[in-house]
Amino acid sequence: PFECPVCFARFQNKTDFLRHQRTMYADELFPCKRCPAEFANAYNLRLHEKRFHKRENTNARIDEMRLTIHKCCICREQFDSLDMVKYHVMKRHPLLGENIESDNQFECEICSRCFKTQKVLIEHQRRPFRKYRFQCSHCGKTFNERQVFTDHEQSHKSVRPYECPICQKTFSFKTNFLTHVKYHSVPDDRFKCELCDRGFKKKHLLQEHQVIHQESEARPFKCHLCSIAFTRNDLLEFHVKEHLGEKPFKCSQCSASYIHGRDLRRHNRVKHEGKTPFACEVCHKVFSRKYSLGKHLKTH
Repeated sequence: PFECPVCFARFQNKTDFLRHQRTMYADELFPCKRCPAEFANAYNLRLHEKRFHKRENTNARIDEMRLTIHKCCICREQFDSLDMVKYHVMKRHPLLGENIESDNQFECEICSRCFKTQKVLIEHQRRPFRKYRFQCSHCGKTFNERQVFTDHEQSHKSVRPYECPICQKTFSFKTNFLTHVKYHSVPDDRFKCELCDRGFKKKHLLQEHQVIHQESEARPFKCHLCSIAFTRNDLLEFHVKEHLGEKPFKCSQCSASYIHGRDLRRHNRVKHEGKTPFACEVCHKVFSRKYSLGKHLKTH
């Protein structure tokens, strides 16, 4: 069960617990008209509606179109009937054995491609009516570029073919790999804060840091469990997870778990792969983080 740290009330599920917390810190709750969700302020309600319900409207329109418009889910060519689409696929896009060794159970009635879940299958059937070209058979995410699509599908199989020659960190996506390698050559203090002289490698990190020198209005994302506010919603979400003790990223080889995916990847590199890429040139002590090495160098 979940227990409130303020009044010690106990709840059997997380939803009721969080609702109780919001009522303690908000004078008024803002309910969503389309689902049971409630929010502490109007801003978060609008964000929720934009993120979750705008796509629902689009999907509803596409599903109506699918009843009368018949498109090939491979080349998007349009036909007068479902039977004509199937005949077209049989002649123009014969199955090349891609499903023989697949464990996916949900098969498209048009192209015979199999998918992991019914939800992903439905998204595949909606794809010809969207602007995207490639769709992942694992999660349904869509892409315009083949290379990005291929890298994404590899990420589901834990394939990380791109390895940094400097720190040995591996990547599923080539674009992330190239950005990371380039990042090594950037000075740690390329962008400096004029108020506290703290340095950053990237301009956007400096801009996010400068908010701490401003009034609280510049940090609109407020925690409903304490008084801390953030510049971005994703930072708030990670902060709330710390309150609740949630650690969704679990190691498959031991009992370790983490709030952030980057911490799990670092754990795997150091504990299970034995990679400690940052070494002191004075005493040869090795570290898993560049920050730890820099802190250590100050002791010499």
